This record gives sequence, structure tokens and C-alpha cells, in this order.
Amino acid sequence: MAQDQKHREQLEALLKFIEDLRKQPENKWFDEELKKRYGDTPNLSTISSIPQIDEIYEYCIEKVIQAQADDFYKDFPLEKIKKSLINDFVKMEHWRRRDNFQEFCMALWQQIEAITNHLANNVETNEAIHKLYGHPVFTHKAIKIADYVLIKQKNQKNQKNLLEKIDSKIIDLPIIDKTRCLLFLSMYQPYKTTFFDQNKYRYITENINSIYQYRNLNHRGSPPNDWQTKIYEKIDPKKSFYYFKFIGVLATFIEMVATKPIPSDEMRKYIQNLAEKKYTT
Repeated sequence: MAQDQKHREQLEALLKFIEDLRKQPENKWFDEELKKRYGDTPNLSTISSIPQIDEIYEYCIEKVIQAQADDFYKDFPLEKIKKSLINDFVKMEHWRRRDNFQEFCMALWQQIEAITNHLANNVETNEAIHKLYGHPVFTHKAIKIADYVLIKQKNQKNQKNLLEKIDSKIIDLPIIDKTRCLLFLSMYQPYKTTFFDQNKYRYITENINSIYQYRNLNHRGSPPNDWQTKIYEKIDPKKSFYYFKFIGVLATFIEMVATKPIPSDEMRKYIQNLAEKKYTT
């Protein structure tokens, strides 16, 4: 009975949506087509038996998703990429509704990647991170910022790779390194008492990396390695949870890197007075 009641409520909501569509002048063709096929005032039982009901329902939902995407990016300041971000948001929600987690992550990642590449292609941002690389993250620890934000492994080959990354512009770094650099610059505030929330940084960067690994399933020809397998084994059984968790990560990422200047005015002043300190191993 409860399921029947829920189904009825969904259909009644659909009827109201269709009625609203019929009243809009640009949908006159839709109104006429409904009258032609089902009469002037189709009742609930008639509507529920229409073979095309799923198509009509999806049409309505897609309009809602488009409105949500427009609203999500309404105050987004980077106008040059705003339209493509909205289109990818629509794709993301399209695939979430169809429970296609891999394609959902692909569309979500495209938003993160577009924002990252746009912001990384900036002279001031590049100069800021390069001046910080040789300095320690924390006053009580010897961990240098380059070691903290750039991905490296503990062997000689990858140490050489790290030095090459340090000499590179941000825009030329691998995408994960770029996102880590931007997030660090947005969060690092050495001129304040509580200057860096490393737990929040780790949370966001680890989840962004997980999204990236699912995005890579669209392109990977070889089997995943052990640490990639661990990511999939952790997330696959709880995809319903991670749909919304990852959307939250996207919202947080946008809030942190795209709604304020990077570097901030305070950070610019700090860096101007910061002594040069070359990175050494």
C-alpha cells in the first residue's frame, strides 16, 4: 500500500509538471500533441498506462537538472568556462540518475579539470608556489612544501621526477599536482596563528584523487595497480553514498579555489617579503 501511495504521489507530481509545461507558450506543440493522443484532460490512470510516460518524465527531470546546473554555477566568477561547466554538471546528474558511477565521475572530473587548468595558467599563482617550494609547511617540522604538495615516490628515479616538477610551471604539471598546488595556495595562511588545516587538505585531495581514478577507467587499458584496486574496493560497495560525497567535494573545491583570488591579497604581501629559499633534498 505504501509503495502504491508513493507511486501515485509521483504521478500526481508529474501531472502538475505536465500541466505547467502545457501553459508555457513555447510548449504549445506539446499541449496539442497531448490533446491529440489522449484527449483534453487525461486522468491519472490514463497517464500511468501511457507507453511514453518514462520519456515525458525524463524530459521533465532534464529540465529540472538544467535549472539546477544553472543555479549551481550562477555566481561562478570564471565566465570563460562557465557554459562548459554547466554542460558537464548536467551530464554528471544525467549519469547519476542512471546509476552509471564511472560516467558520473568522468563528468564531475571534467569540471574539476577545467577549473584547475584555467586557474593554473596564471603568472602570479605560478610565482607564488615556486617561491614557497623550499620553505617548510610547519614551523615545528622539516617537511618542505614541495614534498608536501607534489606527488612523489621514494626512489631515485622519482626524486629526479620531483626536481623536474619543481622546475616546471604549474600549468605543465600533472593534473593531480596542479589541483594540490591550487588547494594549498588557497588554504595556506602562514600570517595567521592557525595557518593550515592539514586534515581538510588531505580529505579534499584524497577524494579528488579517487574521482580521478574512476575517471581513468574510461581510458585505462592495463589492469589497476594495488593502490587503485584498494580505492575501487572501498568505494564500489557504497556508490550511492559516494555520488553525493563527491558532489560535496566538487562544491568545496569550487568554493575554495574559484570564489577568491589565488594567491589572496594577504598571501601576496607575505610572499613579497619572503626570503628566497631554494629547494634541496
